[in-house]
Amino acid sequence: MIIDFGPLEPRERLEVILFRVTWMDVDEVLHGDEAIEMTHPRPLFDPRIRLPRWAALAGLFLLVGLMVQNLALRSRKAPRGAA
Repeated sequence: MIIDFGPLEPRERLEVILFRVTWMDVDEVLHGDEAIEMTHPRPLFDPRIRLPRWAALAGLFLLVGLMVQNLALRSRKAPRGAA
């Protein structure tokens, strides 16, 4: 569909609003019901790191295992008593 509004004057603007409707609601919207305005898309670059839950839990268990192993080695090297 091509809509020609002609030339715009300085400081004049044209605003287009897109609406999202399901195929079942098209008939109702065409006969006067209100449509739902589309939401803004997410930005393309998201700086947050996405980790699956299983990877985060595996990393946590790995750290806990290393801490337990470190404590076990320290207790084994500690002097048991003065002779």
